[in-house]
Amino acid sequence: MNNYYEPDIKTFWNYSGVVLMMIILLVANLTFAPAIALVMAKIKGMDLQEFLNAVQGNSGYSFTNTARQFHFFSFIIYMFFPAALFLTINRTSYGSILGYKLPGPKQLTIIFVLILACIPLAMLGVYGMEQLPWPDAVRSFANNLNSTRQIQFDLLLQMPHLGHLAVCLFLLAALPAFCEELIFRGIMMPIIAKKTGKFWIGLLVQALIFALLHFSMYELLTIFLLGAMLGWVAYTYGLVASMAAHFIFNSTTVIAEYAAQHGSPQAAAVAQNNILPNGALLILGVIIVVFIIARKPWAKP
Repeated sequence: MNNYYEPDIKTFWNYSGVVLMMIILLVANLTFAPAIALVMAKIKGMDLQEFLNAVQGNSGYSFTNTARQFHFFSFIIYMFFPAALFLTINRTSYGSILGYKLPGPKQLTIIFVLILACIPLAMLGVYGMEQLPWPDAVRSFANNLNSTRQIQFDLLLQMPHLGHLAVCLFLLAALPAFCEELIFRGIMMPIIAKKTGKFWIGLLVQALIFALLHFSMYELLTIFLLGAMLGWVAYTYGLVASMAAHFIFNSTTVIAEYAAQHGSPQAAAVAQNNILPNGALLILGVIIVVFIIARKPWAKP
């Protein structure tokens, strides 16, 4: 369909390719990431546990730059390397995956409005998951996951001036947008859609895997729906468009956090998902999302 990649019969453009991708992700996470930590700890003159405490946010905010460096190298190994290896094995060019026709101004405007409309819905999803009557053991597990992630993000998101904002937009918005879209919407989704002959199966399966790999129980529903939305954008407008949408969504949190650190309590609530959007905003978001998706002529290049 228009600018979306539909794989030919190639070595691993099949179910075994999805399994291969998951194995590479697991191996990279279990071996290469610790290796990077060992090397960086040696360079910084720290023992491994001291280094891990520093980059995980357990040693205060004085290790922000070290944590950002570690995050960058780990993310490249964890997310970009598996995709690059898969495409190399299959002799598939990045151009064919990304599409040779970039989204135009009209499409980018539609995507921008769509993603902004999804933000209050995403907040509602997180709020709803937090309010469910989870068993104590499950809630404790979820709180621990959330706390660990938040401590790490608080460390990475220290932004005393605009230069730090630019760095965070690259690390936490642009880098995930490129790497995660390449894996989930660029490789996994077309494989499953092609093999099943049903686009919606590919869309839902990749969204589920995408959500699970974020290791956040309260955000599971929101990330799943976001993954499905990004899959629709990729299928409709191409992978570059879904990368742009992903970047817009992530950058709103980064920008809100920057505003919060510079005196905006409203932005702090947005950045931490600590507010429940009002009914009018939610209804408006739903109307915009449904209207854009239902407008089939806009789905054409």
